[in-house]
Amino acid sequence: MWNTFTHSRIGLIIGLTMIMGMAAPTWALPLTFSYEGNVTNIKGKAKHRSTFEPVKGELFRLTYTFESTTSDILPASPTAGLYSGAIIDYSVTLESDIYSGTTGTIVIDNQGFAFGTYTVFDTFSISGLFLHGFQPTSFFVLFDDFSHKTFLDDSLPLTQPDPRDFDLSFLQLEFREPRTQDLITIIARNNIQIDTFGSGGNAVPEPSTLLLLGSGIVALGLWRYNQRSLSL
Repeated sequence: MWNTFTHSRIGLIIGLTMIMGMAAPTWALPLTFSYEGNVTNIKGKAKHRSTFEPVKGELFRLTYTFESTTSDILPASPTAGLYSGAIIDYSVTLESDIYSGTTGTIVIDNQGFAFGTYTVFDTFSISGLFLHGFQPTSFFVLFDDFSHKTFLDDSLPLTQPDPRDFDLSFLQLEFREPRTQDLITIIARNNIQIDTFGSGGNAVPEPSTLLLLGSGIVALGLWRYNQRSLSL
């Protein structure tokens, strides 16, 4: 009988510990944000712009996944955060063409010293089909808040920033002609919205958290079973 009672108490303690642990669960580190808009501008040499003119109005979609625990390489600055390599996967869709990559950088700048208040870009890993003989070279998204009050600090946002909270927003995809090195930039400007393809920053429990939950339920179940056995 002592063993049954002891096991019951141990089961109860384990179960309560597991449940208490769930009050502050460990969240999955990668988050996915996604935006879309329609192409409004074509920039670059005038002799090339007419070739790309039909791209105007096409859907421009960006989806990127990043590690939310990436360290700021500017820790001494309370207003500017540089998260190099935070992006681990992304895709840029221009109508039916898809460009993708496996790395990228996120900048949080509350003073306007760098690119914008919230900037995401990659110039190293992007790949995809040539467009009118031009090779994809980089993608860029910028949200700028001239009041610098959108973010409380320079931490990576864990909830997807809403373009409506900013004064300026645009998505940009750059192409280069390999032989002449001429550039063409395709831009969706100030018509950006949150795209439902992303998670919007809704993190989900990691497998370890789910295991914690399951273990707690099993432990409590064993405790209830032993209590019933004691009452018989």
